[in-house]
Amino acid sequence: MFQIIISQVLLGICKILTLPLLLCLNFLLCLCVICLTDKTNWQIKRIRFIHYFKNLNAVFILQLIAVSYGLIIFLCFLTPVYAWDSITYHLLAVFQWIKAKKILMLQPICATSFFPMNGELMMLWVHLLSKNMHILKLVQLPFAFMFSFSSYNLAKKLNIQSAQKVIPLLLLTPVIMLQCSIAYVDVIFACFFMISLNFIFSYLQTKSIYFFFLSCISLGILSGIKPAGFLIFIISLFFIGAAAKQKLAKKFLSIGFALLVCAGGFWHIRNIILTGNPVFPYTLKVFKVNLFNGIINLQNISPFAHWFVNNKWQWLVYPFMEKIRGEFSYSIENGFGAQFALAVISVVYAFYLSIRKKDKNIFCILLIFPITIFLWLKTSTCAVPRYIIALCAIGAIALTYVYDHLNKYQKKILDFLIFYTLIFSFTVTLPGLIPYQSNVLHRYFKHKKTSFYQYYNWHYGELGSAWKWLDKHIPQTGVIAYNYPELITPLYGAKLQHNIIHIITYDTPYKTALKTENYLEWIILLKEYNVSYFFVYIPYWNQEGIGKDCIWAKRHPEKFTKIKAWNYADKKIIIYKVDF
Repeated sequence: MFQIIISQVLLGICKILTLPLLLCLNFLLCLCVICLTDKTNWQIKRIRFIHYFKNLNAVFILQLIAVSYGLIIFLCFLTPVYAWDSITYHLLAVFQWIKAKKILMLQPICATSFFPMNGELMMLWVHLLSKNMHILKLVQLPFAFMFSFSSYNLAKKLNIQSAQKVIPLLLLTPVIMLQCSIAYVDVIFACFFMISLNFIFSYLQTKSIYFFFLSCISLGILSGIKPAGFLIFIISLFFIGAAAKQKLAKKFLSIGFALLVCAGGFWHIRNIILTGNPVFPYTLKVFKVNLFNGIINLQNISPFAHWFVNNKWQWLVYPFMEKIRGEFSYSIENGFGAQFALAVISVVYAFYLSIRKKDKNIFCILLIFPITIFLWLKTSTCAVPRYIIALCAIGAIALTYVYDHLNKYQKKILDFLIFYTLIFSFTVTLPGLIPYQSNVLHRYFKHKKTSFYQYYNWHYGELGSAWKWLDKHIPQTGVIAYNYPELITPLYGAKLQHNIIHIITYDTPYKTALKTENYLEWIILLKEYNVSYFFVYIPYWNQEGIGKDCIWAKRHPEKFTKIKAWNYADKKIIIYKVDF
């Protein structure tokens, strides 16, 4: 991942981000790594699961994992990009980078333009190699397995004998399965959270400076994936504690800091250069003192907690009755599964065991659980469970730690509970791995094909019909202006076959090249970019449209001819032919 980030950023800075150059640069980097590595110390370690296959229950659980992820891959090839964050900025950034052949700020400039984007760099890598949108949506799937195995590896470092149970506990977690078919970064973030912990503990156990450098790289990658500062803060405490304990020399600390910056810290340096605030667009306060000013105040933003609970005290019982918008359901936003309910109970008992047995390592790992929940509820801009998927790993480690300290009969009871909670999570999640799954499968088995436009109709209403009409009637050379920036990807981003622009005509605190609040200037810009069609999407929450451009097009029929319109559920879609 570090190599992927470095190579793409270097080529992006030089404005030569193409697949041949990317492959050549990575080949040279691989040669350098091999030449600089001491090959006499290479060791191949195998995870011994032979005894695990002798257990029929274990074999059955492995079959559930195979069925789940096989179906995820199959369904992914039947549907287009649909998840909201993928549409609004994750994949939008990737498409803009491909078109420009360089790494640039997400356009139009908005709050998400200042987010760290290591996850998007991984998506860019996948798309450059595969040229396939379906494979691109599966970008998180390998990280789900990496997350599970890195959690297993940490459990082994903590001398937990039943560490292998961690893998199915995580792979059959509903929110992880549901996120594997969308281009989000939550599973990637959780994966590098656990990888960072692994390297920190390896460094403490071996005192090898190489593990320290690897922990710096993994922490840098983690900080560059998403703005989840509370989790990065927790890992940083472990990192600082490890460095202080070993009394590292300043030169090693300097090298480690440089690696951290190269792996992901450069996104925050960019923000300092542009805004003076490394965590922009957020305002950072400590004890009610503003350290950095932004445009989003963490104290005033809606935390979205009302999607899941009616009051903050309901979070105490939420793992035992997961809801979203009033219904018992798992989704890409929540869904830690029945196994997490067992894990929560285990964390409490594991704390008691670690104190009684004076196991400092386990105790420190368990501390992550309450500290994360506290900081998540207090500082997170959106109190959405998917931001703390890493807690599933901590809970699974606690569960296996408790398992090791039970007697024979207690272990049988816990085995029974684990087995049936995994079956429950599998059974509840499988029918809804994607929205409208039954419709997609019915259409596929009936017609031997699926319609992306039809899927968008199911998911977003008549937008599918509008995009189908555009694809059929607009020539490949046609340039389209659109009023609603958040729906650019399904409009034309997926195929990259049309030229599209968005001219901002609404109030925004950001500087941008394509921005005007004057009708005549807007017309000049449309002419300059040879715009032939104007696509209008008016959502129910803003019946006047996003900016003034909707009103201007309506008031000037001599230049804007309405050629197609759809009205549904208080939403409007209009396509204008632009005549100059």
